[in-house]
Amino acid sequence: MKFGGTSVGDEKCIAIGVNIIKESREEGNESAVGVSAMTRVTDQLIATAEEVINCKQKPALDAFITSIRSRHMKVLEAVAPDYVDEIGEYLDSRLNKLSNILLAVHNLRELTPRSKDYIISFGERLSAPIISAALRQAGIPSCYMSGCDAGILTDGVHIGATALPESYARIQARVGALLTEEVPVVMGYMGCAADGAVTTL
Repeated sequence: MKFGGTSVGDEKCIAIGVNIIKESREEGNESAVGVSAMTRVTDQLIATAEEVINCKQKPALDAFITSIRSRHMKVLEAVAPDYVDEIGEYLDSRLNKLSNILLAVHNLRELTPRSKDYIISFGERLSAPIISAALRQAGIPSCYMSGCDAGILTDGVHIGATALPESYARIQARVGALLTEEVPVVMGYMGCAADGAVTTL
């Protein structure tokens, strides 16, 4: 199943998605779930990355990071209250990495396609753990994984990569093997090139 940005945009939308997955599981289906970033988060990431290049002084990233964190934590608290500490710690570690890469872009005054892909991928890095936790809150065993971990191998083209045919066997081995026990939630929109670089699809 695939849930786009509007389908994971807030706690109500996520609750609907969880019910869809739960009903499918109860019918005996095995499911893997691909999720997008929450509505408008990718646009915010792109805009911020492009903005920090031109800042003459150190960019005020704290407000941006705080805003992104508050939005995701609010949803997490609503859909998976039992997992706030666990997933909140993970989100904070991701947001720290995001802040660091944005600061590096500012210091270098350069946003390469490779850096942009990495920054863009954070929308899904933040949403997938929340969806997975919401499933666990509903009694459905679940894990979350990046597109790279799921086996999506790309041609290495940044800002518009294509998944290679070799991906099918890799995904079957890495994701398919989990389906009898749990619902893997895959961070959509991303894969990895042969050298391990994150690429967006």
